[in-house]
Amino acid sequence: MTQIFCVCGRLLYSCSELANAWNPVCVGQVFGVIGKVKLHPDSEWRLLLIKQRTPVCQLAGKHTIYRIDKMAVLPLNTTDACSELDLEVNLDITYLHII
Repeated sequence: MTQIFCVCGRLLYSCSELANAWNPVCVGQVFGVIGKVKLHPDSEWRLLLIKQRTPVCQLAGKHTIYRIDKMAVLPLNTTDACSELDLEVNLDITYLHII
């Protein structure tokens, strides 16, 4: 089991864990993990990551609040092709409608 460590808001692996990984692929910088999702009972688990963010305000002058602009969707199994690593969800607030 590989452990993920969080230091100063960044997710880090130890060097020995990366060296022993089966086939690591760098997919770019992410700003956070939203969680995992399964869209259908027969589908595979996907990991939702925050890929782009925009600061919207600060609380007490110290804590920045961000709006999520883009999310990345990564498969959590080894059978999916690498081309699926480029899946992005663009969130454009101007096109959202609340009914």
